[in-house]
Amino acid sequence: MPDPSLPRPSVVVTFAGLILLTLICIIVYWPGLSGPFLFDDFANLNALGKYNGVRDWETFRLFVFGNTSGPTGRPVTMLSFLMDANNWPTDPRPFKTTNLAIHLSNGLLLFILSRKLLSICHNYKTDGAVAFCVTAIWLLHPLNVSTVLYPVQRMALLSCLFVLLGLIGYVYGRDLLGKDQRQAYGLMSTSLIFTGLLATFSKENGALLPILALVIELTVLQRLKIPLNPYWKLVFLWAPLLLIIGYFTYGIRSGDIPAAYALRNFTLEERLLTQPRVLLDYLYYWFIPHIGSPGLLTQDFPLSKSWLQPATTLPALLIIVSLVTFSWTYRGRLPWFSMGILFYFAGHLIESTVISLEIYFEHRNYLPAVFLFLPVMSGLFRLIEQRPLWALLPVIFISLLAWLTWQRTTIWSSEQLLARQWMSIHPWSQRALRNAAIVAEKYHRPAEALSIMETARSRLSERTAVQLHWLELNCKYRTLEEKLNRAGFLESMRSGYYQSRVGTYELVLSAVELLASTPCIEGHYEYSLQILAALEQNPHAQRGEYVLHELSHIRGLIYLLHDNSEQAVSSFRHSQQIRLNTESALVQAALLATHRLYDAALEHLLWLKQQPNNKVDHQPGKPGYMIEIELLERQIISDKRKVQ
Repeated sequence: MPDPSLPRPSVVVTFAGLILLTLICIIVYWPGLSGPFLFDDFANLNALGKYNGVRDWETFRLFVFGNTSGPTGRPVTMLSFLMDANNWPTDPRPFKTTNLAIHLSNGLLLFILSRKLLSICHNYKTDGAVAFCVTAIWLLHPLNVSTVLYPVQRMALLSCLFVLLGLIGYVYGRDLLGKDQRQAYGLMSTSLIFTGLLATFSKENGALLPILALVIELTVLQRLKIPLNPYWKLVFLWAPLLLIIGYFTYGIRSGDIPAAYALRNFTLEERLLTQPRVLLDYLYYWFIPHIGSPGLLTQDFPLSKSWLQPATTLPALLIIVSLVTFSWTYRGRLPWFSMGILFYFAGHLIESTVISLEIYFEHRNYLPAVFLFLPVMSGLFRLIEQRPLWALLPVIFISLLAWLTWQRTTIWSSEQLLARQWMSIHPWSQRALRNAAIVAEKYHRPAEALSIMETARSRLSERTAVQLHWLELNCKYRTLEEKLNRAGFLESMRSGYYQSRVGTYELVLSAVELLASTPCIEGHYEYSLQILAALEQNPHAQRGEYVLHELSHIRGLIYLLHDNSEQAVSSFRHSQQIRLNTESALVQAALLATHRLYDAALEHLLWLKQQPNNKVDHQPGKPGYMIEIELLERQIISDKRKVQ
């Protein structure tokens, strides 16, 4: 056993090592800082310019508290975006740079937490080196690139930052318990409550902080001689776990959670069967890192339809059950291994269980994976003390990670490189193929975009988004008459898979609006309305009121663009009767006024004002709508007077 009395590296050496690691991380990530905004960035950040920029208290309030990503609105994260810009469109580089700064801060916090845990439990001279290597591996791991260089994942980064801060406070308080109980419990309680709230309001999985602290308590910290007060432990550590389990149980029994799957192409049962395979896939890429890990567009990950379809479903579940059972059983003899495994699976409790989220996303591992290499490095440095030559292994591995991450950030620096890579990794992913076509068209390669969508249509003909994208490109760059089977296309709109998500509304609007205004086929205007009618009959669209609301809104826009004002007003009103949405109602009134239909616009606003206040002025995250209605009303009246 190593001798604890041997001298340890000085603070200067530790500080110098962390500075060097920070510089290496900056160099490795530098190419990716020039990359573009992607996907959900637009849905979350375009609100910066929604009210002509965030320039006063009202626009500040609307931006910070107006996000609808998750039940909390994630105001801490939204507030942090204002450090990078206060208008839209804007430069993505400041957002990515801030993300990198948070990532580096998280690395420092991970080093402090790991070092403290190691010193509490055995206090070997190699503890600093072990903590340093664990931190270096996590900071430089290529799987984290899609979190750090994806601006909207500021949510995951900040949630992780506050969770690590909370765990540090908890561990330091726990170590203090034998000296000053009052101060110790004060520090632990404050850390779990204060940083837990900040973490949760950055992203909801921050609510796992007490559960992650419980994992550390039941594994590594159980060696401490002074136990926790059982009542405090019940309230602060066990109760949050029971609350989350109770919340999920209630959501399933009440039908709320299963109902949320209505617009997914998988069921709750399929998600639960698939997630063990997903979690093992994450672990594979964590321990065997790749440049070409799945990335953001993993829509083609095969679903598990039963215990044996695919054949890896049951074995994956058995492996996870075995890992958790083994870790729990041997947590006294193998505390580091047990902590790493249990922390990992506990960190996935919210995003990888029953909630109707996408099946697969790399960023979900950002926090859960922090301790996975700690038992490996702890064991390795025990060997290094006997065989110093083994010290080359962590150096080589960390260098390999840095090289792989640099290569991956280089790809992330280019929208075109990313699109091609994702299409090659996910040849059956609707999003990967459509994204590649969008990027090809953006960079003036319409022939390539058309070719990609022909391929996509041959592989994924049942996807309405693929069909509509194909229609739009062909209407824009070719004559559709010979290529389009009108009846067959309408049938695909009625019976295909319609996924309502960010971007679907924009695609339908863009394709139908283009077709209505471009004579690429005979009777193009009438056919555009037939497409909308077919979509309204689609069973997937009919499962959600807001989908039918959107389709009726688009129908009104098409009528308005073709000077059919009576039908436009009727369609707008119908969309609001299906599902009242104050924001779209304001847009509709503004559009009517733009077409000089002032009386119709004012009547639309009057109808909106007559709706119950709880439906108009108090929609979650959208304060102050009555003020906006009155401002728009005054503007329309003023415009009407000017033309009289």
